[in-house]
Amino acid sequence: MPAALFLNVDLDLASSDGLEALVEAMKPYVIVLNNEQKQFVSLELSTVQPTTIDDAIARYALLVNQLAVEHRKIWNQCSMRRMSIGIQSHGSSHQSSFCISEESLALLCDLKAEVAFTVYAP
Repeated sequence: MPAALFLNVDLDLASSDGLEALVEAMKPYVIVLNNEQKQFVSLELSTVQPTTIDDAIARYALLVNQLAVEHRKIWNQCSMRRMSIGIQSHGSSHQSSFCISEESLALLCDLKAEVAFTVYAP
């Protein structure tokens, strides 16, 4: 068993202007994981379980790039656009590497999104 496994990529958004309309526009393709505050939301892809980090980033990019102008404006006004990459650790002493391709890095830059790694303990 590898020392760690890729789980998923969550999309975390924050905006002082509210995110309700953007979330509603994305809802057919995402599940809302956390929306306790009107100014923060955590989303997960709902239509498919990505098998790689690159796959998840590409799917989020496609979704965002297909948004209507008014929803893309909300996206652009977000104070945080973060792809949170979930990794499950198995607690062994071995290392695991997770790469993000040049193409995915370009997509993240185009989306003005940052990346975080969330590592879950065994």
